[in-house]
Amino acid sequence: MDVLEITNSLSIAAPSLILVYYWMTTEKTIFTEIYIVSTWIHMPISFTYHMCCSLHYFKDPINCWMRKLDQSFIHVCCITYSYAFSGSILYFSGIFILNSWYILKLWIPGDHDIPFERRKNIFLAVHLYLLPLLYRKDYGNYFGAILSFVTASFFFVFQRWGHPISHLCYCPFVYFLYKTTTKIETPF
Repeated sequence: MDVLEITNSLSIAAPSLILVYYWMTTEKTIFTEIYIVSTWIHMPISFTYHMCCSLHYFKDPINCWMRKLDQSFIHVCCITYSYAFSGSILYFSGIFILNSWYILKLWIPGDHDIPFERRKNIFLAVHLYLLPLLYRKDYGNYFGAILSFVTASFFFVFQRWGHPISHLCYCPFVYFLYKTTTKIETPF
């Protein structure tokens, strides 16, 4: 068993556990519910992928269907988050089209199937679902989320144990995103 991958599996659960606390202890809006449920749907897929990697289930853990599924659900979250943070069907529709294209590219082999391209697509998708925070002048949650995301990205790219550390960096990230869903009153 690969201890690093087991740590990846366990660490991905931490942000979702924080959202369990908010679900159970706070009043929710439809936007909060969309955000939390979307996050919960992705977590078991990511957990399973990393556990399979820890057991050396895949011949190639990068070029396998489960990694593609994990990253596809990151993009699904980007789609649902765009509505949860904006309340706008029009904005959601644009983000849906873009992320659907990114998902399709994950499953079609080609020159585009390289780590830089996949990470760039996720990076752009995250920044696009955060734009409604700037539009609503929710600067505290926007900059808190950006700082958490950039910190997580740094650890993911530059450290051997960076992947599980990056998952833990998403704990403040989910807090800032949860807080912004409680502030949405009208769509933009």
